[in-house]
Amino acid sequence: MKNKTWIISFFLIVFIIFVGRKGIVHYRLQYTFESSQMYDRGHWLKEKNLYPQIVFLGSSMIKYSIIPNIIVKNSNLTKGSVVNLGADAATPYEMYLTYIKNKKHFSKTKIFFYSIEPWLFSMKYYQYKVYEKVLWSKEEWKYYMPQWDYHSKYKTSLFDVIKKFKYVKPKIINYGYIPKLHSEKKFKLATKQEIQTYFQDTVHNDLGISHFQLKYLKKLKDEIEKNHSKFVILYIPNHISYTQAINTYNKNYNLTLSNLLNEYLDKTKQFGSFCSKDYNLKYEDYFDRFHLSNTGAIKYSNYLGNILQLSNDFNDTKVLIDYSCKD
Repeated sequence: MKNKTWIISFFLIVFIIFVGRKGIVHYRLQYTFESSQMYDRGHWLKEKNLYPQIVFLGSSMIKYSIIPNIIVKNSNLTKGSVVNLGADAATPYEMYLTYIKNKKHFSKTKIFFYSIEPWLFSMKYYQYKVYEKVLWSKEEWKYYMPQWDYHSKYKTSLFDVIKKFKYVKPKIINYGYIPKLHSEKKFKLATKQEIQTYFQDTVHNDLGISHFQLKYLKKLKDEIEKNHSKFVILYIPNHISYTQAINTYNKNYNLTLSNLLNEYLDKTKQFGSFCSKDYNLKYEDYFDRFHLSNTGAIKYSNYLGNILQLSNDFNDTKVLIDYSCKD
């Protein structure tokens, strides 16, 4: 009888491990990320003992566009009251972790700005992201990763990659702003083929948009508003060659993403646009077609003016990813 019970228990455990391996990988990896120093762009708030009033979250679009000291001056605040927590290639999930890991330092924060970049919600983007990658279905793996046979092993996606991953805290200066200088060499302009190749997906009815990231953007917004702070979507301008190409060749993706953002976030506060003309930006104000150079960041940060005064006019509206910029 004891042997029979042991055999049944053994096969039950094997069955649970086999059937639930994706869930096990999910929670193990989530624990690894959320309990480590990875994805903590705000670690230096603890080191400097800062309790900012205005926080900017997002990808490199924020990192290279927002100069805290300019906004501090225009808003009549003290240094350290405005911080830039943008990080290269950061997604909503990474910014959510940054928020959670530094929550006690946001007790005085009145406004959180979060930059929206459509490509960060594309499933194709996550061929470089360890966390979401292991949550893909077999169909998604085959579509997004050509070397399906190699990557299908969870030990490769999880344990091997995590073991090799070396995290080094970035050195933070200028309250998070990193300047980029305009290069005399002309940057590559966007093309129809490039944009269509990147955004056109057929695996999902919603064009391969990541619901994982939409979910964490909602969680980020909910956490911020629960803490009695304002959550504002911020749009950073792209070079006109890119906005024209996106508006011409990628309308379906942007419309679908807009609908999904509204489904997850409901109405939300928004400010800014993707259009250079709205900020009087010239070619030399760009480092490349996505990122502002230092001169562009100065113009954009000054455009924001007195943030605290400006925020009184923010209203909740539906999200619309709109690149229709006129010359």
